[in-house]
Amino acid sequence: MTSYAKAPDAPAVVLLYDESEGATSAEVTVHVRVKVLKESGLSAGTVDLPFLSTDPFDQEVYARTIHPDGAIIPYSGKPLDQMDSIGQKTKVLALPDVTVGSILEYGYHFRGLTSFYTYLEHNFAPHWVVQEKYFVCTAHFHLDTSDIDPASVLWVGKLPEGAEVKRIKNGAELNLTDVPALPGEDYMPPPAVRNYHVRFFYWSGTRNSYWGTTANDVDDHWMNFYKPSKSLTADVNQIIAPGDNDEQKLRKLYDAVMTLENTDLTRERSKREDKTAGLKEAHNSEDVWLRKRGTSNKLALLYVALARAAGYPAYPMAVTSRNWGAFNQDVLSWSQLDDMIAIVSLNGHEFFFDPGTRDCPFGHLAWWHSNVGGISFEGKQLKFRLTPAESVGAQTQRLAELKLNPDGDVEGTLTITWNYIAALSNRRQFLREDQQAVENTIANNLQARIPVGVQLKLISLKGLDTYNGPLVATFSVSGKLATVTGKRLIVPAEFFASREKPIFSSQTRTQDIAFPEIFALQDTVRLTLPPSIAVEALPETKTLLIDKDVGYQVRASASGNQILIQRGYS
Repeated sequence: MTSYAKAPDAPAVVLLYDESEGATSAEVTVHVRVKVLKESGLSAGTVDLPFLSTDPFDQEVYARTIHPDGAIIPYSGKPLDQMDSIGQKTKVLALPDVTVGSILEYGYHFRGLTSFYTYLEHNFAPHWVVQEKYFVCTAHFHLDTSDIDPASVLWVGKLPEGAEVKRIKNGAELNLTDVPALPGEDYMPPPAVRNYHVRFFYWSGTRNSYWGTTANDVDDHWMNFYKPSKSLTADVNQIIAPGDNDEQKLRKLYDAVMTLENTDLTRERSKREDKTAGLKEAHNSEDVWLRKRGTSNKLALLYVALARAAGYPAYPMAVTSRNWGAFNQDVLSWSQLDDMIAIVSLNGHEFFFDPGTRDCPFGHLAWWHSNVGGISFEGKQLKFRLTPAESVGAQTQRLAELKLNPDGDVEGTLTITWNYIAALSNRRQFLREDQQAVENTIANNLQARIPVGVQLKLISLKGLDTYNGPLVATFSVSGKLATVTGKRLIVPAEFFASREKPIFSSQTRTQDIAFPEIFALQDTVRLTLPPSIAVEALPETKTLLIDKDVGYQVRASASGNQILIQRGYS
């Protein structure tokens, strides 16, 4: 088999996908067979796994690679730890010796896969992902709901035409064939919104009755965690000073949380390790404070506790991160709320903080927590709401100060300044890897955009090890910038974007457009010409305004032997 007629351009196809779960046991079993058809399909040998328990006895993973000649290469390693682009922990299964023509067979079994808010769900509520990166020839999903009232087993989802989840004895199942691969277009909505999927939940009443009935349990659970103890209050009084204003107090408490270890970016310790260190399980904010570490959500709750200990009305908000999905009130499950932020009420205004996102600047939200849906409580009253959109957003300034020689060569410096949220991805890469990796990423991304003949060399990178203040990279610039044609030098008008690929260039589009963050980019090029050269033509000034704060503008001017080109969009 070298191709598949129903997906002729597919780099790989999923021959079989089989998934089964137990609602009461939270047991999950998955088995997959993939056929690699092209070189571009070799990446199918790297498989993202659900987050695995720290307890090795709760998991079983197996895999093998079957070559076209029938040779079988068994997998004998262990899943590898990995961080995604925003620093969330994942596990990766790397199959051995993958070649074009190979069949990849792998699977995993979790004896008890649980998730956030398990204490409230009582039963495991799976999320069936029906559509993936590759074309699926055959897929089967099964949920065992023995000992559960069938009428309380509900689901919502998005499925191909003609496909439906069917109730069967003691469960539900879904059978599909020929599921197309997930489209790949610029700026698509998150996968959980655009792909075919099914989400389960359990409730026998109305939507309003679910949220109203479960709200008290959730609020009590949160309050028991973030209620400040006497010891925590005493520590807060040591951190803040009587003469501090409100912003100074809240900032000092935020700084204190940021110094703690975020185990979502490192690792959670086993019970044995904690016992050896004399630490008990973290059941409340004081436990997290004493352990000096916690998950992202526990650190967010700790900040709420510290703010309340300082006398501020503060409370948490559970949100659905925008990088993977969107909160849906019709999905009667708290498990869709994957992260927490903190809200502090001050002088009749609410201020939103993101202490659970390591290196998120004070007073800002990470882009995946900005303008997203979630739930908070006012007193004991549940409130559906949206987090605010970033008013400042991710601001990046790029400045090139260049000197052009008569032969078209150029030399000078280039400075990039990332402000506010714009620096977050680089700083989180620094936490996941090291400074050299960040420097390589910045240099490679920039080199791929500037004119072909120009070379960059990083001189310095400042501000990487802090979360407040700008991140600044400085480069030296050299090489060939201008093209010599007779007595003329032709210089690219857009130095920072001369090789950028156009977006939305396709004739057709199947997916909605979704931008991940509010951002602004300002490019400035100051070009000094040799005395023998005069300006003959400049780029035309252009302005395109979509909204008062959204648009694109290019300006160019010349004074003496200097050219100034400014380009900005937001």
